[in-house]
Amino acid sequence: MVLKGGIRIETKSLRDSKKSIASKAPDGILICETAQIDHNDYLRIFARVTEKDGWVCGTGTLEGSLGWYPDIIQYLSTGIDNGQSFSLPSWANPHIYPLGQSDPRFVEMLNMYPEDLYNERFAAIPYKPHGLVCKEFDNEIHVRPLPFNKLFPVEIAVDPGYGAAHVVLALQEVGEGLNVIDELYVQGLTTEEMILAVQQKPWGPYVTQGAIDIAGHQHQAMKSPFELWRDAGIMLLSKVVNEEDGIECLRTWLKVNPVSKRPRVFFDPKCKGIIAEMGGGLDLEIKRRIPNIGPWMRDDNTHVPINKNNHAVKALYYYLVNKYGWVGRRQRAMQQFNSMG
Repeated sequence: MVLKGGIRIETKSLRDSKKSIASKAPDGILICETAQIDHNDYLRIFARVTEKDGWVCGTGTLEGSLGWYPDIIQYLSTGIDNGQSFSLPSWANPHIYPLGQSDPRFVEMLNMYPEDLYNERFAAIPYKPHGLVCKEFDNEIHVRPLPFNKLFPVEIAVDPGYGAAHVVLALQEVGEGLNVIDELYVQGLTTEEMILAVQQKPWGPYVTQGAIDIAGHQHQAMKSPFELWRDAGIMLLSKVVNEEDGIECLRTWLKVNPVSKRPRVFFDPKCKGIIAEMGGGLDLEIKRRIPNIGPWMRDDNTHVPINKNNHAVKALYYYLVNKYGWVGRRQRAMQQFNSMG
């Protein structure tokens, strides 16, 4: 559509092509149903308007969203980074609800719905599901571009599998932080095929060691995954890690340091599998490849972690415990210092 004055409006679909917004530099982009796109596409959209210092306006409902969309709404509600967010509850429409929030229909719904679901569906108040295992994860804090740096060693975290998911995370320790720079999150690949896939990555030749789920020592009428990785020249640490202890270890790495204002672990946007498991939202591309992927949740009744959507997260906490111990390198040093005092 071309308006008077030469203003041109074009519609694009991220579903049709990843190149759909790459042809021209727009003055502004309006996103329809923002909750239905993944965080990586959201970042690409902002990259497209930088050339003309343009604007981005996203609209859409909260219901059914997860991860980055509620996060960004809360983040922008404070006016940070020259942004703003507005949440319009159902009763903001006086034509349909002339009594506003005091309408008897809302009173009835408030009695029927759990508070968090009522807030999302009617009050337009974003929330994260209370059952998320990795509660501390936040796209705005933990996700950033992390290019492979040849100056730093590369290590891997492995969760072997075939039918559900087979995961390898690529990690680089930079300063006091840990960067998860890439991942292989696939179905139907054997350990031999996964090793070949790792070797073909730009960072593959730089891998020296890592960690693997203790199940990687199991033999099934063939060499174990641990042995196959060892034969490929990559030694993987492995010891038993209790699930809840592993979760708590990971949560300490996700927490933001009150002094530095930074967590100890970051994730590249390419790591769509582990971002989805942590509750950061689903990327359409990985959803097509692995239909059942989603956030790692606790059972509503028992609060026990559900054994689903936890392959990459388990690989990471196995690595953290095996490499740094239960409390981490920094805490251990502090404990030793205190004991000396």
